[in-house]
Amino acid sequence: MDKKQRRRLKTLLAGLDAGERDRLIKRATKMQKVAMRTRTQGARRPEVDEFLVRLLDPEAGAEAAGTQEHQAVVGVRAPS
Repeated sequence: MDKKQRRRLKTLLAGLDAGERDRLIKRATKMQKVAMRTRTQGARRPEVDEFLVRLLDPEAGAEAAGTQEHQAVVGVRAPS
């Protein structure tokens, strides 16, 4: 991720409350673990930040990842 993407992620995370942010980080960590299991030898290690971007903004996540093969459809719950 470049500086612009990291800055955008920071602003997106700032707009969430602490509970939402924690749940989102846990989901991104789980996605990273799955990606680590399925990656090929010699491939770079995916960062949690990349998965956070995918969860928060699927269109920007595709650009950050450079590929769409491991993207999942993720729904965001409306506040109750």
